[in-house]
Amino acid sequence: MSSDERLLYTTNLLGETLPEEFMTKKQLLSLNIHPDQHFIILQLMLSNTLKTHINSLGPDAANTWKSQLHHIMQKHFAPYVICFLNLQPFTRTVVLSVDTKQPLSKIQSTLGQRFTALSHELEEMNAYNITGCFGTIVSNYFQIGTSYKHARHLQEYHLIIGLGHFAFSDSHKHGDEYSLVEYQYVHRFETLFREKNWAHLLELFHTIKDSLIHHHVNDSKVTYIYKEIFSITIRQLFDRMNDDKHVIEALNTGIIMFDHLFDDIEQVHQYYLTIFEEITTHTHTSRIHPHIKKALEIIHTNYSAPLSLNGIADILHISTAYFSRLFKQEMDVNYKDYLTHYRIKKSKEYLAQNTMTIKAISTYVGYTSPTQFARVFKHVEGISPSKYRQLQHHANPF
Repeated sequence: MSSDERLLYTTNLLGETLPEEFMTKKQLLSLNIHPDQHFIILQLMLSNTLKTHINSLGPDAANTWKSQLHHIMQKHFAPYVICFLNLQPFTRTVVLSVDTKQPLSKIQSTLGQRFTALSHELEEMNAYNITGCFGTIVSNYFQIGTSYKHARHLQEYHLIIGLGHFAFSDSHKHGDEYSLVEYQYVHRFETLFREKNWAHLLELFHTIKDSLIHHHVNDSKVTYIYKEIFSITIRQLFDRMNDDKHVIEALNTGIIMFDHLFDDIEQVHQYYLTIFEEITTHTHTSRIHPHIKKALEIIHTNYSAPLSLNGIADILHISTAYFSRLFKQEMDVNYKDYLTHYRIKKSKEYLAQNTMTIKAISTYVGYTSPTQFARVFKHVEGISPSKYRQLQHHANPF
């Protein structure tokens, strides 16, 4: 039989529409599938960026892209690939054979290493990323529907698995999806926001993310929790509509476009942190000297440009000495250190997103060379930019 016939056979098998008389060892051998092998399903989930790219392609280009992806996957998972199936939009289903002469831990380690290599190649080629959901290992090809169902179920947890990561269904311990702990956190979050207790609120926000990951909460609850946090913030800011209109719009967009904006929990977390910083900065700057408020606006919107102490003082039409003293008085840090730490903070956001090269980031945050950027970054953070990116990439436990 041809590969198309094998694909059709497997699709009908997974859909539980295959007549029983065709479920024989003889039939498998005719498909060049050895009946004594063991099998596992890999669900390859594509990022929103990749989905957008595919949607922008014409039919011929999309088919070419799909063939290239299958070729790359075949390279990384050979000789284990039995067939590729497209059973869902923007998900690639792959049937793999496995050698059960090896321990389960060794099988999972081998498949995980191959997935990671595949993910890295796709990221380096196109700056795209993927998530891998492996089903359970089955001892009979006619049971691969079980592996498929487990892989599909694991997809419901892809926000906490995270881009570039993978998980095996039989080693993924689902928590109590009806636990009230995260809802209690959200209730506390609203109280702290009302009190403008920013330090404890930020600590709680990090705790919420850690709790969702630790308890292996599914995507439905993750989505609800973050949409509720966005909504609480909008309600608390509504009486400052004129001052915070663009912040409210960003939060509203996050609620409406949640599925299209965020591939994993880290992206949601960073999105809100950026907004939170703007909210707290605005609250703080509303009480400081107008000259310093203007200086901060310049820094926060033009941090990629050369921003000297003399230059800012000239814009404000005050002396450099007076500006320097006033900045230290109002911000409790000198101008140079504030600018440096702000640029490094922005660079950490770009490093965590993993969509720009370190060279591009160094220019984007105002440094004349990657070497200068790396030196300053290590002085502030204690590690190099590349090491920071690596740690962020592996921070997700999956």
